[in-house]
Amino acid sequence: MLYIDFNMVRAGVVDHPSSWPHGGYCEIIDPPKRYARIDHKTLMIMLGIQGRAELLATYRESVEEMLQRKKHQRDSIWTETLAVGDEDYVTEVKNNLLSRATGRRTQERAEGVYELREPVIPYNPVFTPQNSILSLKNTIKWEINI
Repeated sequence: MLYIDFNMVRAGVVDHPSSWPHGGYCEIIDPPKRYARIDHKTLMIMLGIQGRAELLATYRESVEEMLQRKKHQRDSIWTETLAVGDEDYVTEVKNNLLSRATGRRTQERAEGVYELREPVIPYNPVFTPQNSILSLKNTIKWEINI
């Protein structure tokens, strides 16, 4: 949640998640009376938080800590992978991709954190001048009729 709330900060649009009215930070701190997007009760259960006051304090502290420690920078695990989570979750995502998972690999990023990645294939071996459809030999002579 924090990573997503810092998207506009990373993009340079705002200096603090509270300045972006469409983000999760504003909805957690000051939830709308109607049409809430975040289920606060479920969120508190998932985080092991007992009440609303604790949720507000914990989230504010987490945001401020990220700002102070400059931990809100881009992290490739969220931007260059197809799935991130425990091994069972990442395996399930890969299995659900069926044939589209060909060549994609699961790897452990940190203890208990797995990711599903695209294969890294450099362009040079694939698009050599001999095999490329874009080469100097592939020219079309234009006839100009005036």
